[in-house]
Formats: sequence, C-alpha cells, structure tokens
Amino acid sequence: MCEELDLNIKVKAPRVNTFVDLGLLLFVLKTGFDVSGILPHNTIVDNIIIVVGLGTFVISVLQQNYSANTLFKYAIVTVLSLCSTLTSGQSVIIITVITILAIRQLDFTKVIRKIRIWSTWFICIHSICFLIQLLLGNAKMFSTDAQGRVRASFGFGHANTFSIYLFNIILMWVWENYEKLSWKHVAMIFLIETAAFMLTNSRTSYLCVIVFLLLLVLILYSKSSLRWLNKVAGLIFPILSVLALVSYKLLLDGNMTIRLIDDALTGRITLGAYAFQKDGLSFIGQKMSFGKIAWTPEWQLNYFTLDCTYTSLWVNIGWMWIIILMVCFLMLAKRKEIKISLFIIMWALYAISEVQGLDAYLCFPILMVVLLLNNQIGFDDNKTEG
Repeated sequence: MCEELDLNIKVKAPRVNTFVDLGLLLFVLKTGFDVSGILPHNTIVDNIIIVVGLGTFVISVLQQNYSANTLFKYAIVTVLSLCSTLTSGQSVIIITVITILAIRQLDFTKVIRKIRIWSTWFICIHSICFLIQLLLGNAKMFSTDAQGRVRASFGFGHANTFSIYLFNIILMWVWENYEKLSWKHVAMIFLIETAAFMLTNSRTSYLCVIVFLLLLVLILYSKSSLRWLNKVAGLIFPILSVLALVSYKLLLDGNMTIRLIDDALTGRITLGAYAFQKDGLSFIGQKMSFGKIAWTPEWQLNYFTLDCTYTSLWVNIGWMWIIILMVCFLMLAKRKEIKISLFIIMWALYAISEVQGLDAYLCFPILMVVLLLNNQIGFDDNKTEG
C-alpha cells in the first residue's frame, strides 16, 4: 500500500451506457428519495422506479449465457426472493438479489465506483437543496430526539440515516482504493466521520467507524499474520445472528445484563423482543405493522420499527436468508482475502445497529456475494460461461 495521499475522488458522473447502468442509477435515486426528509416521495412513483429498475436488470440478466445447472440455481434464489418480498412487503431483498445477478459478469470494483459516484452526486445536490430550505426557513438544522440528544440530519429523514449514507460512500471509496491506502487516508476518514458524529450524534454508527479504522490500521501496519480475520469473517454473522435471537428471549425474561446492553444500543433489543413476542419468527417472511403504537407499562414504546438487520431477518424478511447469507459469507471468508474479510466483518457489525444491511445501495458489502458467482465458486459451474 502506497504512502502518497492520492484521494482519487472522481466527481464526473459515469455515463449510462447499458441497461445495468440505468438500473443502478434508478435504484441510487430511489434510495436517495426514500431516505430524504425534504425531497418529495410518492409511493406510486417509487413502485414505478422499482418495476423499471428491475426490468432493466432482468433484460441484462436474460442477455447473459448460462448452463442449465446455473440457470436453475439462479431461478431458485430469484423465486425465494420474490416470495419473501411478497410475504414481507419489503422490496429490498428482490432488488438486492436481482442487482447481484445483473452485475455478475461485470468488474465489481467498477460497479461499486459507479454507485459511489452517483451516491456522492446525490448527497451533494441534496445538501444544496437542504441549505436552500434552511435559508427559506422551511427546514431545521438540528432536532431533539426521544433521548434528548440534539442532532443534525442534514435534510435526511433521520440523523442516523445521514450517517449510514455517508459511511457507505466511504466504505465504497475504501474498497476502490484499498491497495493505495495509507495512514493519511485513515486520518482523513477519521476527521470526516468525527465531524459528522459531532453533528449527528450517531453513536453506534461512529463506533463502527472506529472499529473499521482500527482494522485498517492493523492491516496497514501489522507485521504478524492476519489470518484470524478470515476466521472472524466466517463466524461473525452466524454468531451475531444467534446472539440477537438469544437477547430477545433474555430481555423477555428480565435479564438485567441484557437491559444494560439494550440501553447502550438505544432500545434495539427491546424493539426486537417486542417483534419476537408480537409476531414470532418467520421462515420466508411476514408482513408487519410499523409506526405509532399504544403505550403500555410493559414495553414503554410509542413507536415501533425495526432498527437491526438481524431482527429484520428473523421476524420480517425471513430467517431462511440467515442460512443463505451464512453460507455465502463462509464461502467468501474461505477465500482468505483480507480485503473481503474486512468488509464482511464491517457488514456484520453495522447490521447490529441498522436495518439497512440488506440494502445494496445503503450498505454495499452485501453485493460481495456476486464474487461467488463471477469466480465460479459454489454457485456457478466450474467454467467460464459466455
């Protein structure tokens, strides 16, 4: 890894030359409008974008060549994702799965670069719109949350959402420039994220950033073997998945240690336990009601949402995807590439505090599953296909 501070930050938006490019751009825009608190959001338009975006991806997928065996495997995964989407009412899983299938024959880093640049353009334009709204008196820079914390959301629906969007851009940039990283890049990321934390007060997000930077420093300067990172990458997701489920049960049993951890996670375990007791686990997915709820002494909740990817998988999207992801991450970890293991670990940690772990356009490491496909490991036949 070189020592020069070559930021390699491209600002020119990539051209839309293919159906895949169009689909990627549409879903970057869809994601941006979904998380914005100042831009108009229309359910009908949102659904149209989903249909058109998936349509462009399907056209691209159909233009690829497959063996009968590969086509059958992909068809099964597509049907399962469609079933989960219909039963859960969440489109995120079908969008992510079809995105992965559409980009399987493309250069993964170039795909990530396009998503990163378009996302950067969006956050810049969105910030300008926010400043205009701020000057006109139609928006507030700061707001106070339920815990009394003063936080800035920069026009996004929530301060945490802004932190997620920013961190995902940084993660994508690090993936692109991994081989060029130096301590100067680590310092730059630290300063950017620290400034963001001081304004957003997104504690769990900032903790993930600190862990990420410590791992980067370890990778950059450790003289000892880092093979243990590959083992951690293979085990972290299944361990955290089980721990999430156990934590719901322990909280329901009144375990005081879990309550302390829940306080540190700002009630995320409580939300999971509430969902677990109210709706139970689901193998293929189930629809759930989110929003305002009647306050009770037992739960002390006025509003219900899912704020953890593990909870979402267990009770909403369907825990069959936990099994599928366990297999995928284990196979990726077995490649023993530190870069891949690093991003698996970060995805698994970030999934604790955010529900967007399955969203390819807000938490890009989930797209690494495509590396199992375009390298013919596990899912594809052991040969190059057209």
